Amino acid sequence: SDTSRADSAIIVSVNIDTGNIYMTSILRDLYVYYEVNGEGYYGKINEAASNGGMNTYINTIERYYKISIDNYAVVNFASFPKIIDAMGGVAIPLTDAEVYEVNNHQTRYGYVTLPQAQYDAEGNPQEVMLSGEQALAYCRIRKIDSDNARADRQKTVLSQLFAEVKNSGTLDAVKVVNQLSQYTKTGFTKKELISIGNLAIRDGWLNYNIQTTNVPSTENSLGGQYFSVSYNNW
Repeated sequence: SDTSRADSAIIVSVNIDTGNIYMTSILRDLYVYYEVNGEGYYGKINEAASNGGMNTYINTIERYYKISIDNYAVVNFASFPKIIDAMGGVAIPLTDAEVYEVNNHQTRYGYVTLPQAQYDAEGNPQEVMLSGEQALAYCRIRKIDSDNARADRQKTVLSQLFAEVKNSGTLDAVKVVNQLSQYTKTGFTKKELISIGNLAIRDGWLNYNIQTTNVPSTENSLGGQYFSVSYNNW
């Protein structure tokens, strides 16, 4: 809804000159100034969406990082698993720590369990197929490490889904995008989405290289407690 917190936000930028797609996660504990109906507030960036709606959230990002956001798409916790299942699941490399966290905290992760982690001879985690509910639980993990790591997990899932669309062929890709549109709220019209999809297929966006990062960078940020609430700052 328009009063929901932007719990997980990713800026996606398509660079047609370099052939790269950049996914940048905005950590929800970023401390910012934002405005609602001309009145200013200070707090976590994710509350800008709940207090002022998507336009307030976008305006805050644009002011803070000096960039221009063209449009948006919103997916909630109810729709996300349906998107994953509509694509036949998603293959994710799991670790023992991630499996233990979800399987031993059922109330925290919606009463789902993750399959056993698999490793190769060198001890590297191997991909395991997850359902929509399992993928959602995986994306929400942060108690074992940090919100920064949680953001990385979310981008891992999106990158895997992108790879699945890429390998499905042009006709199937169009069907998938059309099916997924019912689970998202976006500022694009249906006509605009079709136009962008056709452009992406025509110009080979599915073959673009994906690069990921998080802001603020944990190496360069200062955190703190304000009125017993934890914040990250640049």
